[in-house]
Amino acid sequence: MTRLDFSQMLKGQTALAPCMRGAETSWIVDVSGGYLAYEAAIRERSSVLKDIDRKRRKIEREIGPCRFTAMSPSSTDFQTLIVLKRTQLKQTN
Repeated sequence: MTRLDFSQMLKGQTALAPCMRGAETSWIVDVSGGYLAYEAAIRERSSVLKDIDRKRRKIEREIGPCRFTAMSPSSTDFQTLIVLKRTQLKQTN
């Protein structure tokens, strides 16, 4: 092996700093105060959750109830995602 690639390293970590090629901001969700406190802080400074709520309500009106499952191990969920993404790709070229 001639090289190892690392990603998602903490900026303050110095051991690999001489080999670093670049840095990008990574999303971190701080829920140390609980999810409700996190949600309130996000709603205070951004409209992203308001937009997500609006889109969720539209989907529920047009299609029916929806639910979010993080990291679903279901192969059916994965196949559904693939079908939806292929349809989206065809529609948007």
